[in-house]
Amino acid sequence: MIISTPRTLSLCKNRSILAKTNPQSGGPEDWFTENNLQQLGMQSFSFDFFVNWEKNKIANCLWFKRFIDIDTDILTSTDNWEQMLEKHLIEHEGLLQLKNIFTFGKEQKLRIDFLLFNEHNWNENKEIIYARLISEDSFKIKAVSLDELKNKIRVGTGQPFKIRKGLTYSTSKLECNLSITETPYPGDADILIKNKEDNGFKLIEFKKHNLKTPISEEKLSNYYPHKDASKYNRLNLLKKFLSNTQLYTVYYTTDSRFETKIELNAYSDSGLMEGPSILLDSPKDKSDINYIYKYLSNCVEFFNSN
Repeated sequence: MIISTPRTLSLCKNRSILAKTNPQSGGPEDWFTENNLQQLGMQSFSFDFFVNWEKNKIANCLWFKRFIDIDTDILTSTDNWEQMLEKHLIEHEGLLQLKNIFTFGKEQKLRIDFLLFNEHNWNENKEIIYARLISEDSFKIKAVSLDELKNKIRVGTGQPFKIRKGLTYSTSKLECNLSITETPYPGDADILIKNKEDNGFKLIEFKKHNLKTPISEEKLSNYYPHKDASKYNRLNLLKKFLSNTQLYTVYYTTDSRFETKIELNAYSDSGLMEGPSILLDSPKDKSDINYIYKYLSNCVEFFNSN
């Protein structure tokens, strides 16, 4: 069994059409990986989170989405499938990262749940594997139906709501399906980096710059409080929920300019704003790990200067 972490956005109406990106350089999802940041001595997490809109606060559960290369019907009909899945999931995540995730959840009083399914053949009748991290190296695992998953979403969000037109792009068929219901899949935190001093976090949103205009013109007011108001309101609630957390946006070009702009959008005790920013050269080759480390070090230096 192979487990993988979804990183690629595809069109909901035609999953063979990928979102625009630079195939040579990739994007922040290729640069700001948990492994790359771990090599620089930093803990990081990417996850989906709930906002309880009835109470306007963060719900105490995080979801970590993963793909498996086996049909869930075949998997769950296998003897001792829970133990087999647990073994593969631990191998995929790594014991150190699981320990970091479990400790993070415990410190922030958050349940940590992994959702696993086969993206290739998923449909409404397929069960989803729901694995709760109950210690640094063990899970409580069960299979749930789509209706059961929708009920969990209702509890997390506190009330039903709809995305106006559903998602255009997503990392999975499951998210596309749920986006046109009253129980859309929870939104994501692109990456959360833990401060080296263990005294807070940097919450980072990735944004593509597909236009021909200078990337220097990218700023929060291009998106908030209008086009992406819901997204930034969600991120701001998460920022307030976590201790000593700053919110940043990383804008990046998808053409051959290879440029990045990073903007501070909120201090731990502030509202959303257009704060200090920096322009950087993006990696030109996603396989050039040494340059990626240099790029990440420059990003972290800017984060730590605010």
